[in-house]
Amino acid sequence: MSKKAIIIGAGITGLSAGWKLSEGGYQVEIIERNDYIGGMSSTFKHKDYYLDYGPHKIFTVMDHIMEEIKGLFQDETLLSIEKRSRIRLKGKYFSYPVGLKDIFSGMGVGTGISCGLGYIRSIIRNMLTSPQDDSYEDWVVNRFGRPTYELVLGPYAQKIWGNPKELSKELAETRIAIPNLMEMLKQMLFGRKGNSPVISADVFYYPRDGFIELSERMAKKILNNGGKIELGKSIKKIESDETGAIRKLIFSDGSSESVDENDVIISTIPLSIFINSLGTLINESIKKAVLNLKNRKLILLYVVLDKQRLTEDNWLFFPERKYLFNRVFEQKGFNQNMIPEDRTVLCVEITCGADDSIWFANDDKIFAEVHTGLSEAGLVDDKVIEYFAKRLDNAYPIYDLNYKENLHFVMNRLDVFSNLYSVGRQGCYSYAGMADCMDMGISTAKFIMEGNNKLTDWPEYRKKFYNYLVVD
Repeated sequence: MSKKAIIIGAGITGLSAGWKLSEGGYQVEIIERNDYIGGMSSTFKHKDYYLDYGPHKIFTVMDHIMEEIKGLFQDETLLSIEKRSRIRLKGKYFSYPVGLKDIFSGMGVGTGISCGLGYIRSIIRNMLTSPQDDSYEDWVVNRFGRPTYELVLGPYAQKIWGNPKELSKELAETRIAIPNLMEMLKQMLFGRKGNSPVISADVFYYPRDGFIELSERMAKKILNNGGKIELGKSIKKIESDETGAIRKLIFSDGSSESVDENDVIISTIPLSIFINSLGTLINESIKKAVLNLKNRKLILLYVVLDKQRLTEDNWLFFPERKYLFNRVFEQKGFNQNMIPEDRTVLCVEITCGADDSIWFANDDKIFAEVHTGLSEAGLVDDKVIEYFAKRLDNAYPIYDLNYKENLHFVMNRLDVFSNLYSVGRQGCYSYAGMADCMDMGISTAKFIMEGNNKLTDWPEYRKKFYNYLVVD
């Protein structure tokens, strides 16, 4: 009997799930509301420039995912890139992660001593009391000390996610790969040993034709296996039967798709959009909970410079409050062939809230807002040829102090649909990177093909999708 997998969203998670399901005998159909595949991991063309939506690298500590990626590129060697990144603090650039020498010689002995004493105070306080450990700020201060928090980790978190006092400690646990200042110092002095956490990739990989090539190769596998991918099409309404199984999908173009007993639906789109398509199948309390799962928005300002190369870095971090932007990357730091030889392109990342005025500003206003900071940091001069902005609506999940309660409420409701899976960075509100999204897609396909029971086995199985750790 034929089996169909209807996947909503052609980002990394949807494509990786579709790829594996198509190999497992499923007739795969993917719909994507954009006119391109890859989601945030896509590449676009602007004049003679090929540009990514922010910096993306191929690196993971999950060996099985690295093997899958290399298998996709077996006919072509991936570019091997030596990672170079820096952070700007106190008017200077330092290698990132920051070395012990930089802390004392570059930032001053006073800064180094202050950070060290702050860490010692945190250890003593933790031994004598049971300090509050609920928020991002609590977690960082308890493990690194307040001076280190105020120097780097606090201001950077404020820029990306908002007030650290209002953010859950889970955000720190998953986004800060190293557990405390002592572990950081040990790796600075002696390097990584044994089972110590990997905090930074020394080398990463990148496709020769832009990051979108990863998505294109998975899409090609799906098409070669008889699947199809429809662009410019989105979900409008979903209907179920009395047993709790999805039975019909209605799309934005007026078409519809019936869902049979052996078929599955996988959604990788933002939870708020997907919940809305379920209409009366979802009560108002669930709709309210999903609205409380907020996301930060991202403005990508691309600045074209009349020079061959600006820096030798892949990206630069700017945690200090005086800079509106939080990170800058140079496309040639990933693949020099994507930009004409005599030009280079910077991408300036500005994270903001839904109500921030910068989100509604035009490109000229955005450039004017960041120009002073870019100039002070030595990144722009009279060599600027042009600039333009791209805007990403749901860029960063905000793990606030109540997110877990709201998320569990929403996901537990979706668990009762016997043939529906909501996964991915957007689909299950997991702060996941590219490799993590591949793992989610492949793991979901494996769960389905092994014949596991969605209603009884899936709720426990999907918990691992919230345990990924970031590696810079």
